[in-house]
Amino acid sequence: MPDAALAALYREEGIPPIEEQARRLRLFADVYGLGEADREALPNTARARLDHLIDHMHAQAAAGNTVFAFHIAAGDDVLYRTDAEHIARHQAVLQAALTV
Repeated sequence: MPDAALAALYREEGIPPIEEQARRLRLFADVYGLGEADREALPNTARARLDHLIDHMHAQAAAGNTVFAFHIAAGDDVLYRTDAEHIARHQAVLQAALTV
């Protein structure tokens, strides 16, 4: 499994600053017409979906699914975990951008 710090560096390469990410998230919410409750839930929902994906990948690999085992061996689960941690670390900025 790849080192988490290495995965974080790889994931951050070419990623815009958090302020730009927040602006794009606001644009996404505006274009899709998300209401206040949906905007409030969006960052936590994204993190929960990433956590579920990681759990699903590991369960499938443990059950013998070679495709999921390959993705884990490639470090995809580490990248998804890095994404979830990024959302958590910048929760306040993302949430503020979503405020109507």
